[in-house]
Amino acid sequence: MEFIKGLDLNCAFYREVVAPLMQEYDAGLKYSAALMGYGSDVLGYDNPTSMDHNWGPRMQLFIENSTPAKIADIKEYLAQHLPFAFKGYPVNFAIFPGDGTCHMELSEHHPVNHLIEVYDLDEYFSSLLHKDILTMEDLDWLRIPEQKLLELTSGRVFHDGLRRLQVIRTWLRYYPLDVQLLKLAAYWQCVAEEEPFVGRMSGMDDLLGSKLISTRILNTLFKICFVVKERYVP
Repeated sequence: MEFIKGLDLNCAFYREVVAPLMQEYDAGLKYSAALMGYGSDVLGYDNPTSMDHNWGPRMQLFIENSTPAKIADIKEYLAQHLPFAFKGYPVNFAIFPGDGTCHMELSEHHPVNHLIEVYDLDEYFSSLLHKDILTMEDLDWLRIPEQKLLELTSGRVFHDGLRRLQVIRTWLRYYPLDVQLLKLAAYWQCVAEEEPFVGRMSGMDDLLGSKLISTRILNTLFKICFVVKERYVP
């Protein structure tokens, strides 16, 4: 198979397969579709090696005011009607024993064990942020792992029938100004505390110690650059 970047593969997968199936399932159902969350494919860093686990035809579907029964019904409908492969990539996934990750494995029988996740939109974000986004304060932003914020704002929205998913992602795009200034102050404080010891280590002929501290300072300086550019640190 010719390697296709995950975002491009799944954008086509949505347009050519998932969207028509959702139309057949319920033409009046409003939903949003995206590829976001975990994975190098979401960040655009994927390559052929990435195909070994948790990579392939996959995405998330978001609906509003849903119930577990409705979500299960949608997932089952897709399992019974999805094709066995898309552009040569199996749509069925097998679970690795032990660690819970999965990999593509061709199946020629329905239902396929697909990797299309279906969520209630509000429950999805509240379960990850542990807070209603409309009531988030500065301290709440600092409680959320930065990688999680990166996952929620990366990837691509294929369809936003709810007209809310893109709004939420834009709102989470980066920290509020006061939080940015706090992070900058904290990072510069780290640099100030360690900078003198680069020379002291060198004066003691501790070249390894000097290199270790210099590398640590450089890592902090990179984080400062991310804040200035308003980008979450991966």
